[in-house]
Amino acid sequence: MYFYDALNKYTIKDDPFLDRFLTVKGEIQIAKQQYNKALSSFEEALNASLPSQRPRMRKKIGDLYTQMGQHDQAIQNYQFALQELSPHFVTNDISKNPEPSTIKQQQILLGILSAKAKSLSIQENNTAKHTSIATVDLGIKTLDILKPTFKTVSYTHLTLPTIYSV
Repeated sequence: MYFYDALNKYTIKDDPFLDRFLTVKGEIQIAKQQYNKALSSFEEALNASLPSQRPRMRKKIGDLYTQMGQHDQAIQNYQFALQELSPHFVTNDISKNPEPSTIKQQQILLGILSAKAKSLSIQENNTAKHTSIATVDLGIKTLDILKPTFKTVSYTHLTLPTIYSV
C-alpha cells in the first residue's frame, strides 16, 4: 500500500526512470483491477519512454486492451508497436512486411507478433483469422532466426503453442 501511495505522489517529469515507475504503477493498478487507471499510467509511460522502449510499452498497452476484451484497440497498439520497430510494417499485407532478420529487437518482435496473432484469432471475421495465421507465420520465421541463441540465453516466454493449440 505504501509503495502504491508513493508511486501516486511521484511526478518528477525529467526523471530518466519515470517510464519505469509509471509502468510499475500501471501493473499495480492491473493487480487491483483498475484497468482504466492502468491504461492511463501505461500511456504516460509510453510518452516518457525512450524510442527503443516504445515497442515494448505499446505491447503492454495492447496486452491490457486484450485483457479488457477490447481486441480492436489491442490489435491497433500491436500494429503501432510493429511500426515502431520498423516503419515498413503494414497493417494487413504481412507479405510486404520486412524480413524478421532485419529487425534489431527480435525478441520483442516475436512477443508482439504472438500477442497480435492471439487477439486476431479471437476476432470473428475471416480476414482477421487469415491475418492471424500470416502473423503466426512471421512469428515462426522470427523464432527460426532466434533459435541459434537459445543455447546461451533462456527465452521461456517465446512459445507459440500458447497462441494456438497444435
